[in-house]
Amino acid sequence: MKYIVGSKTVTLVNSQDEVQGEMDIFKAHKSPFYLHRASSVWLFKDKKVLLQKRSKYKPIGAQCWGNGICANVRPDESYEGCAHRRLLGELKIKDSKLKINLKKAYKFEYKAYGNERFSEHELDQVFIAEYDGQITPNPDEVSEVIWVDWQELKSKITNQREKILNAEESLKYSHKELKNLAPPIKIKINDRDIVLAPWTVIMIIDPRLQTALEI
Repeated sequence: MKYIVGSKTVTLVNSQDEVQGEMDIFKAHKSPFYLHRASSVWLFKDKKVLLQKRSKYKPIGAQCWGNGICANVRPDESYEGCAHRRLLGELKIKDSKLKINLKKAYKFEYKAYGNERFSEHELDQVFIAEYDGQITPNPDEVSEVIWVDWQELKSKITNQREKILNAEESLKYSHKELKNLAPPIKIKINDRDIVLAPWTVIMIIDPRLQTALEI
């Protein structure tokens, strides 16, 4: 099985976002799951947000649906630099030509079970951007994309709140415990059944994202 990753190394940090070094991306995602930097982008237009289906080649969250992009920050780049790199690499969105102005929303630390080999422990900087331009998914990274109504999406998740841990709660549990406590969430939206990645679910229930989107 070949894996597609956007970076060979990740930036290790502590909970205060102080750099602790760098590490091979696969080693960082194996037990004991080292805390590292990540960038997430939510793209929105007309009260809708973009979801992407991760390709079967992703080592974590393969074929799950997530927000616009979620990516590991390289040791030689900023959170924003990572976001722009992956917008281009995954969705072929060229910020220089299409003027994607990213707005910082908030930063959060979380843990999430991935699979028997890999899991997540990230300090994630969330960005938002309004966008109504062309999107061309890179098939190695993204299977497909859809625009969904934000309020409907949030409602679908909120209705399952008893099953969902927030970011702070996720830090209390081991990765094996998170396999059962915070699995991907199945919902029906746009008349289709989709499975949302745990980290995307954590962001959806965070009131700071709602405040940032203002939709």
